[in-house]
Amino acid sequence: MYRIMLADDEGLELTALKYMIERKFGNQCEIQTTRSGRGAIELADSFRPDIAIMDIQMPGINGIYAMQEILPKHPDMHFIVLSAYDNFDYAQQSIKLGVQEYLTKPVKKDLLIKTLENVMERIDGNRKRRKNDLQLREKLETALPMLEHGFIYSVIMGLDTAGLMEQYQELLGIHQQYGCFLVLAAQLPRKNTDSIQWNLNLNGMYEHIRSLAHEIFSAVCGPLMGDKVLCVVLHDAQEEEYSTRLHMIEQARELNRRLTRAVGQQFQIGIGSVVPIKELERSYKQAINALRQNKDAVCHFNDLPLQKSWEKGYPADLEYRLYEEVSRGDHNAIQTAEQFFDWMLMIHGENVTDVKLKTLELVLQCEHRAFHTGGREYRFMERHGYLEQINETNEMKELKRWFQERIRNALESVHSSKEDQTIGMVKRAEQYIQQHYTEELTLNRVSEIVHVSPPYISKLFKEKLGTTFLEYLTRIRMEKAKQMLRETQESIRRIGCEVGYQDPNYFSRAFKKYAGVTPREYRDNGSNIE
Repeated sequence: MYRIMLADDEGLELTALKYMIERKFGNQCEIQTTRSGRGAIELADSFRPDIAIMDIQMPGINGIYAMQEILPKHPDMHFIVLSAYDNFDYAQQSIKLGVQEYLTKPVKKDLLIKTLENVMERIDGNRKRRKNDLQLREKLETALPMLEHGFIYSVIMGLDTAGLMEQYQELLGIHQQYGCFLVLAAQLPRKNTDSIQWNLNLNGMYEHIRSLAHEIFSAVCGPLMGDKVLCVVLHDAQEEEYSTRLHMIEQARELNRRLTRAVGQQFQIGIGSVVPIKELERSYKQAINALRQNKDAVCHFNDLPLQKSWEKGYPADLEYRLYEEVSRGDHNAIQTAEQFFDWMLMIHGENVTDVKLKTLELVLQCEHRAFHTGGREYRFMERHGYLEQINETNEMKELKRWFQERIRNALESVHSSKEDQTIGMVKRAEQYIQQHYTEELTLNRVSEIVHVSPPYISKLFKEKLGTTFLEYLTRIRMEKAKQMLRETQESIRRIGCEVGYQDPNYFSRAFKKYAGVTPREYRDNGSNIE
């Protein structure tokens, strides 16, 4: 359906235009008419036409002025301009307004219909694009909570593998480099409250909680986890701690007040400190601690009594980052270690003994984390000679090299331990397949033997052996079948059964796909084929 407005001060012209359009398009069009520029402006507001066929010369307000008034309110309206004169100035003014169709009177029926068909085609294209855009937006709105949940899970589970966090940041349009955790914990109203019904009610409130959090903060919201909703509030910079803390507390109180009014549920909110995005797990732990150690409606981690603190200017974030990077096996730790060492030299370079002690502390802490992450064997004498090496080092450049070398060794121990474990898994899987290939063998069975999930063992096969589990199993079976076809006179059916195929037809098809010939052709011409 197309709504068409006809604006012309000549009654006969209006009647003729309306007749030609209705004759051609029938019920496809709804038509209303007016005989003045003012009437066109008013009718555009009430009728909201898709197409306006506008005469330029009308008493009072002319067509050009009317279009100038209409277009700001109705930018999607399509105009077809009529003029009794082939006037260049009128045409030029119409083009400036974005009018694409300019017809001179008297309008021929075929030209009018052709012009309307062209405009209708553009309208249909715009409607289709708008519909597609809405469908895409709807899909994005459906997927957005899932992406936000994935981002939150990646943070709290420490799953920043293969740049996963960066992928989530790109998909969610996160440009900020800093953030802090907000943990909203719903308070159970009374001891005799039905906890199951209460949890169901809380689930029903989730969308409202998420909506209000988005309204007050620039935030990413996780799912409802038990009685808690986890949010990451994004920041453009790691601002001065005290002012940031006050602002966050006030916003959290506002969120709490609005939640109480909207859903009738009391919440306690714990807030972690603002940290770089990659260190958000630390802020999450702080927010949880704030909830555990304080019963106020809103509590910031840095407001807790007996809270640890650092002297002014101490790079605590840098130290924390070093430990986390070593735990992950991230080679950026070497650069982080260099930055920390350079800070020590710049601020405390004259205190050589203190620099040496801190260097040793950092190394021991990093090796401790590498041990617990990598799972390698602990050796009591592994640090033998550390004290002597540090004490004998007189040049800070030498101490820095020693420090970075220890960090590098810690990273290698994390990687080598993980590599040893994965290689061991693959070898156990290979050994089991080679011993049981005659049985009905599945990926799930092999995964159970190796004690890892099927997707993970499948991933290891691809990474370490360059093949899939099924391809590997098929190769073992087919090579054994080829050997038996060459060296024995067993029937093809029997050979198929002995390498794990109970259906002889399936065995023949699988063999031909693998070897390029049937089992019989291979037996008859085995040496030539090889």
